[in-house]
Amino acid sequence: MKKKTRYFAFIIVLCPILAFASVGDWTTFTNSSDIRDMVAADSLLWCATNGGVVCFNTVTSIFRIYTNSDGLAGNDIVAIERDRRGFLWVALANGQINIFDPKRNVWDPYSDPSGQIQAVYDICAYGDSVFIASNVGTSLMKQDDIGRWEIPWTAKIGEVKKILVARNEIWAVLGESIKKIDLGHPNPQAPNSWIGYDTHHGLPSGDLLTIFEHNGQMVIGTHAGMSFFDGTTWLPVELGEKIVWDFAALGDQLLALTHSGVYFKSENGVWTLWGAPQINAESI
Repeated sequence: MKKKTRYFAFIIVLCPILAFASVGDWTTFTNSSDIRDMVAADSLLWCATNGGVVCFNTVTSIFRIYTNSDGLAGNDIVAIERDRRGFLWVALANGQINIFDPKRNVWDPYSDPSGQIQAVYDICAYGDSVFIASNVGTSLMKQDDIGRWEIPWTAKIGEVKKILVARNEIWAVLGESIKKIDLGHPNPQAPNSWIGYDTHHGLPSGDLLTIFEHNGQMVIGTHAGMSFFDGTTWLPVELGEKIVWDFAALGDQLLALTHSGVYFKSENGVWTLWGAPQINAESI
């Protein structure tokens, strides 16, 4: 699972470097200015960009970029994740998935043999497996007994943009609704096994962008603010005038990445701007 208790500050540092690098100084990075997703692995920060996978060593401040020249199936990367074995998972804009084995230093390609998965939007690691958010729904992906990658099941619940495992549940964010299911449900591939939430349950209207767990409570980010889940319904919108792209936690402090900067909630319950006023990123 992505470590989001942390590296939002590196976006402030990383994006200007990638966005304003000149051809003479940072030729490799001139097409990697759009950061779509990132994941932390010890001292390394891995970023999914429009120009490949960027690896930033937070100790040495050394960058490396992986592209199709290094074995990736393409350079337009939309999501990235790391599992507990250290495998790095990346989703390409064309629906393909590449898995990086650091021991072999090799990118292994994977495409859905059924041909139904044409776009992958998000990846969430759980143990040695990952859950995939795609154009058809949510899928479990893992290795079989002889080490081949496979998809044992797919829940065709509609186009899923974000996926998260939290509170022993799988949470799927669709365009204007959310669906969840118990992690141990015996029949997860059946669409009617999933519990759905929409505006009738308090969700803000419009596009839902991200979901996060903070201190055991679920929170959703949207184009019109954010909302907490009390276990039954979604509470009134906060930051209603903001586009909330993503969340992170700094200790017990929840941080919200919006179109106009990073906000934190003060002790008196007021959301306050923290950090740079504008950031060229949609994920922390």
